[in-house]
Amino acid sequence: MTLSTVMKYALIDYTNFGVVFVSDSPFRWTMTILRSCIVDTNIVKIMPSNPVYGSITNASIRDNFYYLDRAKGITLGDLKEANEIYYEKQHLARLMHPLIALLVDALSTRSLASLSEHGIPMDDTIALEVLQSKPESGEYSPGVLEYANTLDITPEQAYTELMLEYKTFHAVKMRTYAMSRKYQSLIRQVKTIDDANALRTEIQQKLINDTYI
Repeated sequence: MTLSTVMKYALIDYTNFGVVFVSDSPFRWTMTILRSCIVDTNIVKIMPSNPVYGSITNASIRDNFYYLDRAKGITLGDLKEANEIYYEKQHLARLMHPLIALLVDALSTRSLASLSEHGIPMDDTIALEVLQSKPESGEYSPGVLEYANTLDITPEQAYTELMLEYKTFHAVKMRTYAMSRKYQSLIRQVKTIDDANALRTEIQQKLINDTYI
């Protein structure tokens, strides 16, 4: 499958099953957060085989009513089915999605990426090894012993190094989770373009420019 035929995701409004936002990004995290920020919505897939796949965009849903038909999937319907709640959710989605994308990029590149600095994600593996060890009785997991033998250091030294990394990884994850929760809460409060611009400036400053995390 080429990038031009990647599956799309649609956020639908439960009041009329109309599509309020469309994403062709292969990463679903942004849409999952968007769904949590706009009440009574859900995510559905739009496959390349769907007849409306090529025409449905965030521009086209402003002038046409696309909705979820249980039998056909996303399809083109009657614009009379659109209502004020539906249009308000479209408005909010257009304001919120760029903020969410910025937040996800900041969390991914400035925080979560540090967990894979060895080329492979090691945080869960290290956690398993140090938590299985009992340094007070001189008992160390096979992974800690392997680390010690490879680096030609004592098991005690290996455990100390790995425990430090474990605590660092754990702190990064908790900080990332906390920042994610904080800014998702702030994104939910966005109602106007001025709100969105102010929050974008804060995210840019605290999570990217200042490398907060």
